[in-house]
Amino acid sequence: MNDRTVVTLFLPPAFSGQEATIGLRGAAIITRVDEENEGVALQFVRSFRQFERLDEPEVSGKFRYKN
Repeated sequence: MNDRTVVTLFLPPAFSGQEATIGLRGAAIITRVDEENEGVALQFVRSFRQFERLDEPEVSGKFRYKN
């Protein structure tokens, strides 16, 4: 809790209105950890409009989560 992290979001064309998937990267603070459901709640430090845009997104790893 209260740790800072960097989050990268990938938005498909259906959500972004663009022709290709775009990536957005920005800082966040972990506000809650749900160990039972393996999830976290984040508070973004800036608005999405201020996130860094990644024209060629790279995936550095995957996280496991429950549906």
